[in-house]
Amino acid sequence: MTASSNSRQAMWVAIGQFCAYAIGIVSPMILSRYFDKGDYGTYKQVMYVYNTLITVFAFGLPRSYSYFIPRVSIGESKDVVRKITRLFVILGVFFSLLLYFGSSIIALILKNPDLDLALKYFSPTPLFLLPVMGLDCILASYKRNQFIAIYSVVTKIFTILCIVIPVILFKCNYLSAIIGFDIASFISFLLAIYFRNIPTKGIELEKTSVTIKEILAFTAPLIIASVWIMIFQSVNQFFVSRYYGNEVFADFSNGFIEFPVIPMVVNSVATVLLPLFSGMVVNDKDNIKIAWINALEKSIKITYPIAVFSIIFASLIMTCFYGNQYESSGIYFIVKNFEGFFMIIPFYPIILALGKTNQYANIHLVMALVIVPLEFIIVKFGLPAIMIGVVFEICVFAKVALQFRVVSRTINMTFNDLIPIKSMVRIIAVSIASSILPLFVYHYCHWLNKYFLLSLTILLFIICYYLLCWVFHVTYKDVLVGFLHNKKYMGILKIIP
Repeated sequence: MTASSNSRQAMWVAIGQFCAYAIGIVSPMILSRYFDKGDYGTYKQVMYVYNTLITVFAFGLPRSYSYFIPRVSIGESKDVVRKITRLFVILGVFFSLLLYFGSSIIALILKNPDLDLALKYFSPTPLFLLPVMGLDCILASYKRNQFIAIYSVVTKIFTILCIVIPVILFKCNYLSAIIGFDIASFISFLLAIYFRNIPTKGIELEKTSVTIKEILAFTAPLIIASVWIMIFQSVNQFFVSRYYGNEVFADFSNGFIEFPVIPMVVNSVATVLLPLFSGMVVNDKDNIKIAWINALEKSIKITYPIAVFSIIFASLIMTCFYGNQYESSGIYFIVKNFEGFFMIIPFYPIILALGKTNQYANIHLVMALVIVPLEFIIVKFGLPAIMIGVVFEICVFAKVALQFRVVSRTINMTFNDLIPIKSMVRIIAVSIASSILPLFVYHYCHWLNKYFLLSLTILLFIICYYLLCWVFHVTYKDVLVGFLHNKKYMGILKIIP
């Protein structure tokens, strides 16, 4: 696949990823204004429990689509998809039963009695959503990423409407929002089944040589890794939820997120690269480095300016997102968005494609064993909740370093081969310089409407960044050329740095 084709495929996945992250931003923006902090904190805890446990119950299966589909014929791939989906259905049943019958125990652990009933209402959702996990991996493997975007747009908009309409029109509580989530999940399930079958429509099913045993052998290290990932990703929210209370948890969960465009780009690139690397390992191993660097440099150009802006204007962004009562979430937003500078590196697609799943699991084991005692010490010494976020980010950086070590040793490439450090430094410097004028305006025009002020700072940042890109030779032509496959649009490149 050409770099241009890769870019277009990534663009479609990115659109889908953006819509997926919209539900994590838009619905809290609305709900935080209609619920008090206690009820809102309970709603966020339900989502936290689900997002934590789904890491384990996914069983590493979504990535198995990207691993096996490129290795078999299209007729066999149809059978592969069916086999993996059956496993998901079984896992979905167990997940739903766990939430329903284990809700009181979870409520006790998190010291919130309201969680008992809330989780019972939420329990049907995993039964609907688990069987369709990995849809993006299926469609990416068939190079049909445009359907990822369509599916995400339709389902996420519908989900947001189901959650917020009862709250806005009928002044309902968080239980109504959860019921709305259940209804939207069922509709998402039906649509996912339809989109899953589009790439192989009319193709006769062939009995695949890939067995359930082989699928589970591939996912076994990922299952183990999922346990450690669950611990690593959830421990900070667990300690904040249990020891700092609902209201601090509401501040933390709202603020400890990356600006949606950053994970959107990272995940879309990873989704495209995994099946690509999987095929290259078999047929074209020498071009892995070219695909890696090409994807990484384009991702850096998109995400680094956004990360810098998010850090500098964190309080303003949080106030516009969630209201004045969540201005304190800005400090968590600052800490989290530093992650955008090093989590952009797409390690796990190449690690999985190279078959280094055991090393992938071991890295997360080490980090889980490190982060739990560190955050426990923070709680016992009564340090502020922000320290939990800081420790988490330090551990994330350490995890990236360990993953880099695995990749560099496996494909015999050095740090300089894999990481375009000069490009990183140049884009960060230009982004910081572009923030000077907007920061000046923000400081002296604090009396303006918050939404207008945010729009103004974004506009000034874009103008300054555009001009400085010309001055310091930061080019974006290579980013856009992959999308402008029609020659009549190529003239746009003349005004691009």
